[in-house]
Amino acid sequence: MNLNQLSYEGWNKVAHSTEVTKDRPYGVSRPDFITSLCLWRTSKGSVVALERFCPFRGEDMAVGKIEDDCLVCPSHRMCWDKNGRLKATSTSHLRDYPWLICHSFKTKETNGFVYVWWTSLKKREKGGD
Repeated sequence: MNLNQLSYEGWNKVAHSTEVTKDRPYGVSRPDFITSLCLWRTSKGSVVALERFCPFRGEDMAVGKIEDDCLVCPSHRMCWDKNGRLKATSTSHLRDYPWLICHSFKTKETNGFVYVWWTSLKKREKGGD
């Protein structure tokens, strides 16, 4: 599977601004993205985008909750901050695993739409945008 052929590099329109709220996650799936997204707003109103499926067991976090500006996975109550870092979990021993990172994406809002900056995973690993 060639990651670079599955999406357009740059800003991609993913939702209407009104669909993304502070009280519940909003799931986005697009056939041209390698991953599905989960969007929500922080208490200050900024839009956050993380991978939709939990890196621990693959649960759909779009059916989870938003608590204290974190996305809460419905299965093990793992709380992911806006940068994709694990902040809390009901399973305390999992906090010791640094590989538990949920990829985050840059966002912006323009003219009533939410955009996510997409770049290939290969470029992200090399430190590119």
